[in-house]
Amino acid sequence: MWPEVYKWLQQRRLYVFLWGSLLLLTVTILMVQGEHFVDRAEEIQVKVLTQTMVKSAASIRQKWELENRPEYSSINGINYGFTQYGWPIIRSEKGIDCSQTWNLLSSRNSELEYLNFERKSTVTSYPYDSCFYQISHGKWVALFYENETIRINGFLTHYEK
Repeated sequence: MWPEVYKWLQQRRLYVFLWGSLLLLTVTILMVQGEHFVDRAEEIQVKVLTQTMVKSAASIRQKWELENRPEYSSINGINYGFTQYGWPIIRSEKGIDCSQTWNLLSSRNSELEYLNFERKSTVTSYPYDSCFYQISHGKWVALFYENETIRINGFLTHYEK
């Protein structure tokens, strides 16, 4: 009887060891792949955000054309002007109002937030400033005006001050 009990216990231990190893392997794979999924989700978020901002700017420009090119307009209480070619721009005493530009061009369905933003003058965006929005750690979106035309660039991995 003892050899049978011993054999049963050995089989039971082997069974528990195999299932435990399988569970540990599964958790390890999920943790490694989870980081990949988070990075991929952030990339998709930035891509969708830049597409939304471009579409919003294009629809405001189309509205500018349809309304016979007014100097100023307003959407949801946000007053804005236009560049020479009809792209929306919100100016303040310091240059471009980056936070109001974000509110104007980001999704109107839900409030999107950024971690931080920087305003910077660049040679290519003269006479306007450029706005750099930090979406997450290491992910930036740049909004700038080049030759009176708005440009939005996503997937920036660094920002040089």
